[in-house]
Amino acid sequence: MKALKYRLYPTKVQVVKLEWTLSRCCELYNAALQERKDIWNACKKHLNFYDPDWCTEHAKDYRVTYYDQANALPTLKRDVRPEYTAIGSQVLQDVLRRVDKAFAAFYRRVRCGQTQATLGINLEHSTILFAILVKQAAQEVGTCHRKIRNQRADFLHKEARDLVKCYETIVFEDLKPKNLSRRPKPKQDENGTFLPNGAAAKAGLNKSIADAAWGLFVRLVRAKAESAGHTTVVLVNPKNTSQICSGCKRKGPHKDLDERTHTCQHCGLVLDRDHNAALNILRLGLSHQEPS
Repeated sequence: MKALKYRLYPTKVQVVKLEWTLSRCCELYNAALQERKDIWNACKKHLNFYDPDWCTEHAKDYRVTYYDQANALPTLKRDVRPEYTAIGSQVLQDVLRRVDKAFAAFYRRVRCGQTQATLGINLEHSTILFAILVKQAAQEVGTCHRKIRNQRADFLHKEARDLVKCYETIVFEDLKPKNLSRRPKPKQDENGTFLPNGAAAKAGLNKSIADAAWGLFVRLVRAKAESAGHTTVVLVNPKNTSQICSGCKRKGPHKDLDERTHTCQHCGLVLDRDHNAALNILRLGLSHQEPS
């Protein structure tokens, strides 16, 4: 199944309507939540509340289910909040489902013996203002991250589409980004003193790996290739693809990451390291497609 995601650009009138609908949904959520809290508090005040046998038999009488509140919606819209008639019934029902999920999680914690964590703090006005500023800053940072994430996804979608349109066979290294981004193991000398292990440099590399979103790109290409029906995507083991010469197919010495040029000691071929590896990866992928 293909999932499609579209960004909406509502008009000013639509924005007002959406905000009004959201406000009404918040009111309904809070009212439904308060109803359940009131009934739960009434249950807690019962003399036999701490009797396990009584709770097993009668506690359910104090519970309000999703269906109870959903069945009350028509009466609520007719007698109390007629403005709710302008909102789709499924939207209002979804609000009540969210309340039901929240209370289901609450009852699950109660059954496990967990209690709600409460905290009381007396704050000065300056501290409150600081908290508001921190929240606003966090929202702005979140907006920036969301924009970057959307831009990255847009770029990967377009690149994946272009590759599938241009090529019948696409070969990728079968990389595991999660394994590549692991923290390096600590190093110690014979006296037990910790030695530099390149963790700082590895942290920068890990961030670059995450930003590149290799795994997401491969998944997008495979999904678009499957949808197009004319492109084959192959994953191959990348082992030694940087050491083997794409010209004579003979293996050379190990290369460190800072060595960016491939110079074959056997045939004298000189290529960019990544170009040489890409030719080897393509050869491996095409060999996997040959009929046996």
